[in-house]
Amino acid sequence: MVAGLRRLALGLALALAAGLVAAGCGQQNPPETAGTGNPSDEEQATERQEAAERHEEQAQIATDESRFSVALLSAAYQGERDLAELASERAESDRVRAHADDLLDDYDRLLPEVEDAADELDIDLDEQEGLVAQVHSELQRVYDQQLGMLEELEGEEFDQAYLESLVATHEATLAELQRVQPRIDEEAAQGLVEDQIPAVERHLERARDVADREDIDLAR
Repeated sequence: MVAGLRRLALGLALALAAGLVAAGCGQQNPPETAGTGNPSDEEQATERQEAAERHEEQAQIATDESRFSVALLSAAYQGERDLAELASERAESDRVRAHADDLLDDYDRLLPEVEDAADELDIDLDEQEGLVAQVHSELQRVYDQQLGMLEELEGEEFDQAYLESLVATHEATLAELQRVQPRIDEEAAQGLVEDQIPAVERHLERARDVADREDIDLAR
């Protein structure tokens, strides 16, 4: 069962990567090098047109990155809140249960910040198609699977599986935020990601600390 949760955590990372591909974050092909000699007026016009098209593509990527980052945070925070809600009721260890309660308080504060950024960027987090919908759908699928598997566990097995899952999802979310951050050009999205990266780092550090105090070996 625990091994299955680890595979699901890998599925989360793959889902996030798929979102990046959907956002058009692949490497752009470099412009072809002009031949020797003075270019003709027609060649210069072509080069200017190609440069303008590359600039437009880069601008679209930056816009997509902004949408992706907001959608990622919304879906990840909601999914992790659902897991924390279950852990608050199911965890055997008082320390694990207290950590889940702290996360619930954090996400109740952080989710409105994500929603405010979405409103400022005119991003509909409930849209049914497009990049935001794909990110939400992929992440919701993974978190729902994690939730379903955790619901079948009890006692120390639950606590271990929950903390393993929590650390893995924090790591994946943090990695994706750090990857897209340099490409974001929307001020509201930049500010959101800059604020949330430290929050995710704190959550990851706290989850590892709880696992260490509970003598849970996350490397197994």
